[in-house]
Amino acid sequence: MAEPPGGGVLLFLLARRPYPFWQALALSLLAAGALGNGVDRLGRGWVVDYLDLGTSISLVAHFPVFNLADVCVTLGAALLLLVPRKRRRY
Repeated sequence: MAEPPGGGVLLFLLARRPYPFWQALALSLLAAGALGNGVDRLGRGWVVDYLDLGTSISLVAHFPVFNLADVCVTLGAALLLLVPRKRRRY
């Protein structure tokens, strides 16, 4: 999974504002995942995927290989989509 350049900087700037717990957790997971994949890419030139769920169970037999940073990015994005936000009244 390719990370957008500068994504970690944007998340850092967004994290400076006070957020409710779930939004702060989601932004933290996104930042941690972006940082983890970014450090791996800068250090090695590629991202190492090491979690392989491939088993004889047909549902996950051909599941893609991923890493912990990918899990953080996915969970953070899912939390941002699920966390209710206050709507502004204009």
